[in-house]
Amino acid sequence: MAKGLTFMDEQNLNLQSIPTRGAQYFSDDVRHYQQLFDLNLNPMMVYCDDGLIELNKAALQMFNAASRDVLLGLHLFSLAPDCQPNGVASKELFSHLLQEATSKGSANIQCICKRFDSDDEFPVEMVMSLLGLSDQTLYQVTLADLSHQQRWQNALQVEKKHVELTLKHVDNAVITASQNGLVTYINEAACQLTGWNYSEAIGVPVKRVVCLVKKASNTLLSYYSSDEGRSFNSVEQLPRNVMLVTKGGQRVPVHGKVSTLEGAGEFTTGCVITLVDTTEHSAYSEEMIWHATHDMLTRLPNRALLTDRFEQALHLASRHGTNLAVCMMDLDEFKPVNDTYGHEVGDKLLIEVASRLKKQLRQEDTVARLGGDEFVILIGEVSQKPALVQALYRLKAAVSAPYRIDNKTIEISCSIGVANYSGEKVNADTLLRQADQAMYDAKQSGRNRIHWFDVEQNQKAHDSEKVIKRIERALAAGEFELHYQPQVNMRTAEVVGMEGLLRWRHPEKGLILPMEFLPIIEQHELIISLGEWVIASALEQLSVWQKQGKQWTVSVNIAAKHFHLPSFYRRLRDSLKQYANVEPNKFEIEILESAALGDIQHVQAAINNCKGLGVRFALDDFGTGYSSLGYLKRLPADRLKIDQSFVSDILNDKEDLALVQAIISLATTFEREVLAEGVETAEQGGLLMRLGCDVAQGDGIAKAMPAEAVMAWSEKFTPDARWSVWSETEWDLKVFPLLVAQYDIREWVNNVLNPIEDETLAAEKALLSDENRCRFGAWYHSDGLKQYGHLANFGAIDKLHRRLHSVGDQVIQLYKAHHKQEAKEKCAELREIKDELLSILDELQLKVFSS
Repeated sequence: MAKGLTFMDEQNLNLQSIPTRGAQYFSDDVRHYQQLFDLNLNPMMVYCDDGLIELNKAALQMFNAASRDVLLGLHLFSLAPDCQPNGVASKELFSHLLQEATSKGSANIQCICKRFDSDDEFPVEMVMSLLGLSDQTLYQVTLADLSHQQRWQNALQVEKKHVELTLKHVDNAVITASQNGLVTYINEAACQLTGWNYSEAIGVPVKRVVCLVKKASNTLLSYYSSDEGRSFNSVEQLPRNVMLVTKGGQRVPVHGKVSTLEGAGEFTTGCVITLVDTTEHSAYSEEMIWHATHDMLTRLPNRALLTDRFEQALHLASRHGTNLAVCMMDLDEFKPVNDTYGHEVGDKLLIEVASRLKKQLRQEDTVARLGGDEFVILIGEVSQKPALVQALYRLKAAVSAPYRIDNKTIEISCSIGVANYSGEKVNADTLLRQADQAMYDAKQSGRNRIHWFDVEQNQKAHDSEKVIKRIERALAAGEFELHYQPQVNMRTAEVVGMEGLLRWRHPEKGLILPMEFLPIIEQHELIISLGEWVIASALEQLSVWQKQGKQWTVSVNIAAKHFHLPSFYRRLRDSLKQYANVEPNKFEIEILESAALGDIQHVQAAINNCKGLGVRFALDDFGTGYSSLGYLKRLPADRLKIDQSFVSDILNDKEDLALVQAIISLATTFEREVLAEGVETAEQGGLLMRLGCDVAQGDGIAKAMPAEAVMAWSEKFTPDARWSVWSETEWDLKVFPLLVAQYDIREWVNNVLNPIEDETLAAEKALLSDENRCRFGAWYHSDGLKQYGHLANFGAIDKLHRRLHSVGDQVIQLYKAHHKQEAKEKCAELREIKDELLSILDELQLKVFSS
């Protein structure tokens, strides 16, 4: 059944044959229905998207229309005044009625319609029913005149008059707008406030009549959307610091709210705006606002005002295409000032800092205090970075100049982090976080400096966070293990210890060395958890080896952040208690020399406390931290570990030789043990023994291996035979020049051979010094002859040395004559002479050391 035509089967309607409009709407087959339709006492109409297509006589009489043609084709809103008594536009009202009838099948409303002969208004009830046909959508509209219901009509008029009278006499400005954003009502107070009279305002877009701008930024306030009716909240309070721009262009401070008007269903049909003129309260309000937006101590803008200034600065920078520098400044070591001189002096210092900052900045710039000793500075209209850099350094210098407060001179510096806005899509919070990160980096880099936020570096930090989380999961999953590198006494041919070296057994990447992940977490709390695991694992393995009869020392490296913990002693004590069978003096903790140089008193106390538990300490990578003799004397370490960077080139670099000799001498003087790291060859080991260092480790002895492989290796370990040559010798510093003499031979030969074999030496620059004037010759004929001239094989050195120069001269002459190939072939003979000469010098050293 077609909805609304309950008395007739829809099959009797031949709608395909019905003209679009007119009396022939119904076919001949349903002419009887048309007669009933026409004679029905209730006004009835048929409506489609194009308008009215049929109506009966009762409907014609209701609207006092002269003929049917007057009404046919009209839309429903044409049958009513523009606005209903409640301010809703008739067009919107009937649009919602149509939507509801379409979605629900039928809908009804009570509204005001008008007569066509007099424009008299009268109340009606309108029922709209959907005629569901396959090829088009039609609606049957049934009307009921409610004029006879005098009580309803009177109540409606009374309500309308009451509302109008009430709004007319209220002090607040009241404006109503339709759903499409046009003014439908404005009271007298609103007319006086806005400068618009009633007749001018009605039907005008409400955003023109009620033009609101933000006081600080002078930007339009968006308080109304003319999209679908759902665009309003029920009540929206206008923000603070809003100005109404009147019709005459004056600006009036106001506050108020926007409330929605709800129509049929869930749709809103407009809004009511109420405004209050706050001009009379402006003086009081300004004072209250100042207190709410400023820091009471320094009288600088606080965080609330900074937010508003930030918005303005970003808007200007974006509009003008200029940069904006966002700076976070923090005083260095401000807390000690408070602790030493008291908070009153600290407050006075902050006031003076604020004063200096304001003097250094332009009027259009902003400096705000966030709290404590943190300040934010916004510097806009920056076109060139060098000018900004100069301004920032002037600002830093001004803040860092000495202060005179209460007859006390106070010196303090500051760290500044800078984030740069150059038009990219970032908000104020992001820029502040970037500036804060840059300031933190400035602090970490030593304070008293300016650090610029680096997007690429920040991305690396973000990537590091991912790695840190992965390492955390790896620790929980047991993916870490210790490999052990043997430490041997080359003189006695004994294995004396093992250094535990961390490895990450990654499920996908395999074995990862510590340098690939430890630097990422060295300043993170995770380094402490990992260090605790290393200590526990090493103690457990030490316990196993001691049960197997091995008296090896096991050493592990501990990060500075871990070692400097106030609780490190307690943690170590608790770990040792868990392995009560372990001899504590066989457990050695290695700390980097650089880590020990920070707070020497703390490090000294921490080492002494831990040594009270029986453990040993070693200074790792010794020689790289620039420690003084005074530092070494105060540090109660048991052993110095010579850094492998000095050991690796000890055979070819006299400076490395001298450094290693100096470290060994220091260890001897301060009664410290010494161990050389990174020994790669037997020759390096032999030279270290001659210098007085007998204990070493390195890949030339044995690479780090899993714990389960250590016992098998130790049983098969055989020291290099070349070490036994020097096992009975004792080092004497007086013999050091003899070692240096060998370096002079190597250096001289390399200076001749390398550029000739590489053909990188210009022929005219190929020169050879006289054998009596080279450094080795000078040593041989002076100190060498005086010290070792009585030895039998010392005389053989002179003959070989002269031959070395003779062959070297031949090589150079051939090269200068452009016989380069012959010169290269002659180089082989020169190398043989060099090796023979070095061998005799080794024999000479052996005799000297053994005597």
